Amino acid sequence: TPPAVPATPAAPVIHETYDLKAPKDWKGADSDLAHVAALAKAGKLTQEQANGLLEAQAKMIADDNAAIAREQEQTKSDNVATLKSDAEFGGAKYAESILRADQALAAFDPKGELLAELKTFGLEHHPSLVRAFMRVGKAMSEGTTVVNGGQPPASKSASLSELYPTMK
Repeated sequence: TPPAVPATPAAPVIHETYDLKAPKDWKGADSDLAHVAALAKAGKLTQEQANGLLEAQAKMIADDNAAIAREQEQTKSDNVATLKSDAEFGGAKYAESILRADQALAAFDPKGELLAELKTFGLEHHPSLVRAFMRVGKAMSEGTTVVNGGQPPASKSASLSELYPTMK
């Protein structure tokens, strides 16, 4: 009998379009799926290879998001440490200072819109912003009125007899 001829492997099926399904924990955009499909097509990948490329992209996005979250958490910790060590507001005065800042923010942002924006951008613990609200809260608690950017009114007050000339 003649020797068996090894079967030639079938050529991989190259697709014009790819049926890419985003993984359940996908954090990428729809445009990322289109980008992976374009790369798969340009590289003449099989459906399986395209799926592998998509999985690699999903892992890269997840790793990037985890690194960003770690960096944001470290920045928050650094900012809180900076505030706690602040000569004017930190140390033993820190808890009271934060309370004052919270009161000022509540007074001037009753709907919480500013705080939501600050949280969106990770700025709710930014030392400069917190210090500003601490100062506003302290001024509010001392019963002071802030007028003209902290400057006294330009005109002098009228006396009661000037305001009410008919009352003598």
